[in-house]
Amino acid sequence: MDPALRKTLAVGALLVLGGGGTALLASSSERPADTTVPLEKAPPSGADDRSLDAEMNRLRSSTNGVERIAALRAAARIGTPESVRWLASLAEEDPAIGHHAATALRGIANVGAAGALLDLGTAPGSLSVRANAIRGLSRFASPDHVGRLSALLADATEPQRLRQEAALALGRAGGAEAERGLLQWLEEPRVEGDEALRLAVIEALSRFQSGGSKEALRSVSEESTTSGRERAFALRALEPRGEEGHQ
Repeated sequence: MDPALRKTLAVGALLVLGGGGTALLASSSERPADTTVPLEKAPPSGADDRSLDAEMNRLRSSTNGVERIAALRAAARIGTPESVRWLASLAEEDPAIGHHAATALRGIANVGAAGALLDLGTAPGSLSVRANAIRGLSRFASPDHVGRLSALLADATEPQRLRQEAALALGRAGGAEAERGLLQWLEEPRVEGDEALRLAVIEALSRFQSGGSKEALRSVSEESTTSGRERAFALRALEPRGEEGHQ
């Protein structure tokens, strides 16, 4: 890949996903392995050695920061709907550990908690909690979740960060309805300051192999109003993705 294009992609990915965005940037031959947990390999409820009650007690009884964060991560590995609700309540109510509790929602490792994550991400509340819940959901996103994710993406009153996570989750979910929601948003008039959201939509569309998505990405790459970062992302998205993409 051309070094200048790669640098442009790197800056754009930081806008989309923060420090974790660079995983989007490798060329098709360099792309790192997808670390999303396959549904059939996701640990079942209670698979961790410790029960959720034990982790709750560990956090309450310890003043050691490392130990408390370890309890949050263990709760995410247990990954029940109750784990989701407990982490969310800590994120909202405990200033000392709230940021770490919200971040732990990304690591929920049980597909059985997908509904709880979707409920959390689409309900009023802390932006950090909602965005991390949708990012956690993206590990298990399926066509069943597409309607509410599409509504979240389309709602201009929602924070842009949350809509970015919804777009990326739609890319993970796949299916004609998810693709349609992404394409419809891309056709909307541009709004000042929406570049990061457009980058997320472009990245999500790169997972689809249909002619409609390819044509939309090609149009983005050729439009005179397209920013340099958007053009770079669109060109990157047009590269073959092999077995990663949705048919």
